[in-house]
Amino acid sequence: MRGVRSNRIIQLAVVQASSAAYDAMTETFRLRKRVKYQGMAFVAIFLAILFGYSSIFFLEEPAKHGFRGEHSVAIVGGMGLAVFGSMLLMSMYMWAAYYVERFTINGTTIGIRSMLQNRQFDVAELQCVKWRATPSGGGIRFHLLGSIATLDLYGYAKDDRLRIIRAMHDLVPAQVQDGWPLFCHQVAIPLRDGIPPIVRSQPSSELYTLTRRRYDRALVFGFPLSVGLAIAVWASLNLWQFFVLPFLAIAAWLLLRFNVPREGRSEPRLTSTLEGRTQLIGWGAVVSSQLVMLGLALLDVGKLIACSIGCVLMMAAIPPMLYLTFKSAKQRHTAVEHIAELASTHWQQGEATAANVVQDP
Repeated sequence: MRGVRSNRIIQLAVVQASSAAYDAMTETFRLRKRVKYQGMAFVAIFLAILFGYSSIFFLEEPAKHGFRGEHSVAIVGGMGLAVFGSMLLMSMYMWAAYYVERFTINGTTIGIRSMLQNRQFDVAELQCVKWRATPSGGGIRFHLLGSIATLDLYGYAKDDRLRIIRAMHDLVPAQVQDGWPLFCHQVAIPLRDGIPPIVRSQPSSELYTLTRRRYDRALVFGFPLSVGLAIAVWASLNLWQFFVLPFLAIAAWLLLRFNVPREGRSEPRLTSTLEGRTQLIGWGAVVSSQLVMLGLALLDVGKLIACSIGCVLMMAAIPPMLYLTFKSAKQRHTAVEHIAELASTHWQQGEATAANVVQDP
């Protein structure tokens, strides 16, 4: 008991010492506007899809449109409404989260408000802080006596995420922090230095800059193609509902384009890593099998034979994919373990260098 009490006194002393630099810090972080726009775009997309699925219930002669059986329309329409209705609800949740969620630092008092929690506590009350490198963007889990509060960093702007990480890492006593080295490698250092973690764990990887122009070029080809496809389906099957395709193409373009910063984003080239080459093999097998089945169907080959040949191509690609996936995962795990051990030192060196630059411009 005396040892536990001594550790508690030491923890309070560290908190008080750390809070000296943060007593004047009173700031509230809110989700970036991109979250709102993504929620709005997803709502529009899934509303359009739901509209298309709802329209099949009003077909006068479903058999002419490929529906066979007494309950086929109800099954297809019901499944579509259930799946995309759930996605619509999640999109509305994302949209509403923009107006609700926030993270507040007021000296040593932490406030977390989200759609499912509203917590406020002092740093001295923390029993453990777990840094989570997954899901995308990372997160922080605050363990208190009898409760847990969670902060997901993905929705915040890059600069805000970095400021939150720095504040929490400096404010919270080191002895109650868990998982910092891996989080530092996967999230903190890439945020600060702008270099993906794979570059540090796999030096052979190559980077390229993903820009908004890439999606602009995709729209130039994709929008006319969606219009042509909608007209073809309407002319052949009399399904005017497919005229939502051009609007979906524009929504997808907006969603993808504005998910990329103005200055671009560095991404690893797929062909430069074993994991990327494995993904290319998988996608190549999927696309080639579909093209083979389509080509055989156009040559009046039976559907069963065409489907069987396509499945054989897919099955042939599975063994090498499994082997390469296992091999790349093992290599990545070993490399990440080694690099994560050095990540904390690399972080401290970078922070010290940045501090010196600020003090002596």
